[in-house]
Amino acid sequence: MNSTRQREKLINSILYFSEKVKYPSLVKIFKLLYFFDFDHFKKTGRPVTNLKYYAWDYGPVPRDLYFAIKNNNDNLDDFHSSMKFISQSTSKTEESIVFKPIKKANLKIFTPREKRIMDELIEIYKNETPSTMSEASHYRKGPWDITRKNKGDEEISYNLIIEDSDSMSIEEGEEAFKEYLENLKNFNAYPL
Repeated sequence: MNSTRQREKLINSILYFSEKVKYPSLVKIFKLLYFFDFDHFKKTGRPVTNLKYYAWDYGPVPRDLYFAIKNNNDNLDDFHSSMKFISQSTSKTEESIVFKPIKKANLKIFTPREKRIMDELIEIYKNETPSTMSEASHYRKGPWDITRKNKGDEEISYNLIIEDSDSMSIEEGEEAFKEYLENLKNFNAYPL
């Protein structure tokens, strides 16, 4: 999948999560993206957004995206046309960034599996606070925990999600193959 398509999926997944959950802060949205990418990788062998997550103290963080948003980098024009980043004080010393959609998410770019995973995550975490989301991403023997213990704040390998899991079922394999063909069709890479 090309990076433009993944970028579109990243922006639209942020929009969709921000539209559907309470407290769409940077922390909460980053944790939802982490769960989205790693769950999809576990089922298909590839992430949706292709973000690289790092094992920071408070959980997995897509470091490059974090710094781009915090520093309001120029390469976020496509984000700014879709959403606003609003700074809010959470205490006397802390400040949080909240995502405010200014247009609706385009759900047509997602496969049925991707949409289903997002909807499942929304159902589970819709009302949770950012701090609860942070705790949820720290589950014992999960990818963040393993990386944190062995490498500190380094990049979290997607392969850690599948090392202790069962292999794909036949149905999941068939769905992954259909998804692959759909992606080829979407990119005009394979005439169907």
